[in-house]
Amino acid sequence: MDIDRETERARKAMKKLALGYDLLEVTEEYVVDNETKVVELQKKKVVTKQMPPDIEAYRILYGQTLYDNLTDEELEREKERLLRQLLSIEKKEK
Repeated sequence: MDIDRETERARKAMKKLALGYDLLEVTEEYVVDNETKVVELQKKKVVTKQMPPDIEAYRILYGQTLYDNLTDEELEREKERLLRQLLSIEKKEK
């Protein structure tokens, strides 16, 4: 595995997520002909959806995070808050 290639691939994916992108969604419906038992395409629907930019991905990609300007104490409080939030989510899932 080439680390540089994987890093570049991840960077491109993050950039796409950060800037938004168009998603092509194809839905196909097939039916079986009762006489011939052949599967035939009955309907095909193609929709292009615009995926909005992800602000957090943008901040990560361009070096701006929510935590850049926090003091050590504020970072510690944020860590505790996130851990409590994670535990609460895990309890709800059980």
